[in-house]
Amino acid sequence: MRKNKYETILLVTVLLMFVTLNVEASPHNTDKNNNKKTENSIAEEVTPEAMIRSFIDSGRYDEAEELLENLEGNEAAIESFYGLIAMKKHQPEKAIVHFKRSVELQSNLLNVWLFLAQAYYQTEQYKNSFEALGHGADAGKDLPAYYKLKARVETKLNKTDSAYKTISTARKLFPEKNDLLLEEALFFVTIGLYETALGSGKEYLKKNNKDKNGYLILGEAMLHANRPKEAAIFFERAIKLFENDADLYASLAYAYAIDNKAYIAARLFEQATFLGGNYAFIAAEHYGFVGQYRNAMKMNMLVTNEKERLSQRLALYLAQHRYDLVEITGNALKNLGSLNDDMLYKMAYASMKTRDLDQVKVYCAEITDKNYEEKANRLLEIVKQEMTNLH
Repeated sequence: MRKNKYETILLVTVLLMFVTLNVEASPHNTDKNNNKKTENSIAEEVTPEAMIRSFIDSGRYDEAEELLENLEGNEAAIESFYGLIAMKKHQPEKAIVHFKRSVELQSNLLNVWLFLAQAYYQTEQYKNSFEALGHGADAGKDLPAYYKLKARVETKLNKTDSAYKTISTARKLFPEKNDLLLEEALFFVTIGLYETALGSGKEYLKKNNKDKNGYLILGEAMLHANRPKEAAIFFERAIKLFENDADLYASLAYAYAIDNKAYIAARLFEQATFLGGNYAFIAAEHYGFVGQYRNAMKMNMLVTNEKERLSQRLALYLAQHRYDLVEITGNALKNLGSLNDDMLYKMAYASMKTRDLDQVKVYCAEITDKNYEEKANRLLEIVKQEMTNLH
């Protein structure tokens, strides 16, 4: 779960880092007398290519594609536009197809090579990404984003020395770009130099102390590396600045949960819920872990999904040995069509505890999952013995 979130945040920082693709457009004319654009030149600028760029920038992808379908001319540029739309739609596999066609038609479109490198990176084709970056190097050498992506690709290919050299080069070329310091911190996390990463991260945040995304990225990176204490440092600092941010409280809660501090995690998930986040279910789970069933039931009542709420409630009732309520809750789930074999086994167990032996057999007979058959058979053996004793 945490890995997915970490990877998502990193991909967001990589996605579309490079400059807008260059495609042919109408020439821009200016009034030589006052250096202002005339009405005619403004009209000339509203080309299909310019409109497509505008639609893509504003998220109007369907309209951009509609224009592309009727656009004639540079096929390589058209393919690159389709690739860019696919990237914006988070469809890197589809983007690769279009970008490859583009560079096959016109191999000197260096920016397209950079976009292709991004798409390869997102699909974990790191060797291909590295090769594409090489083709686009002349366009990328003046872009901080080029060095960031190159370093990440090199890290994935276990070329850690090269990756560090790439980041160091970028920091020397672009000393004003503080996000390269953040990139350096993430690199150190990746190779296991956590204390060094903490130092770089703190240095970055000292210069960008209100960058919530910076705190999140560094905290999530530490969680991804199973360093919850270090992660908590970043999340706690962020909460001091953004005290009403539900997701920050939840991130801090995950850090404490991974550090085996379930009660603190539960309290933080509860706080995140009351700040508007969708964390009631996991707050109830963690209260249940530490036997705080009253708080667990309170949070369970706030779970909006009825099936999830009842499934969790059934487990909480079972943990509290409230076997009569297990069966009632299970029947409510059955009416919703959400009764699975795990729940059937729990209901069978609860029925055995209440000595409703016939009902135990009914529930066990409905179990079809082989993973639960052995458990169910053990229950049936106990029932058989009990019924023998009764006679």
